[in-house]
Order: sequence, then structure tokens, then C-alpha cells
Amino acid sequence: MLVRTAVLKVGVKESTARAWWKNYEKKTNTQNRPKSQLQEEHKQCLIELYDDNTCAYIQDAVEVLTNKFAGLEIKKSRVHESMRDNCNLTFKKATFWSEARASSYTIQKHYD
Repeated sequence: MLVRTAVLKVGVKESTARAWWKNYEKKTNTQNRPKSQLQEEHKQCLIELYDDNTCAYIQDAVEVLTNKFAGLEIKKSRVHESMRDNCNLTFKKATFWSEARASSYTIQKHYD
């Protein structure tokens, strides 16, 4: 079916239909990536770890998983990706400022 014919049947603009088609092509033509090694019990373990210790590093999570589940070999990047995408855990980076920038004189100077 031609785009023009489909547009007339559905009643949307042609540019909208082309954008939908482009989005469809983008989502369906992906590389076949292997299934994640982390299953539901691994995700539960990660959530429990961060519920108990909110300051734990990703490396700590990798160590807990490899110790608790024998035979599991996983990289830090995959654990981070799984926590971010599947467990809805977010991570904040600490930003450290120099003493001169955080001094009361410099802060007061910004307000004046």
C-alpha cells in the first residue's frame, strides 16, 4: 500500500505517517542482542542491596551478585544498565567544589 493511500484511509497528515513509519523501522531493525544474564531473582537481590545500603557502589553490587549466585559472570556495565533500565534505580554523581569556590567571601561576592 502506498503512503498516500494509507494517509487518505486513516486521515492523518502524510508527514505524520512518514514519521511513524521511520520510527517503526528504527525500532524493528535492531541488532539481535543476547538475553540479559540478570533474571528476576538477580534484580530482587539488587533492589534489596540498595534498600539496605543506599551508598553502595556498582562494584559492590557485582561482588554481591557473583558471591550469591555461583557461576554468574557479569560486567559492571551490564549491572549498571540493568539497574537503570529494569530496577528503576538512579545514580547521582557527587560534584566536589574547590575551597575557594565554596568560601563565604566568594558566595557573598556572587550576590553583590
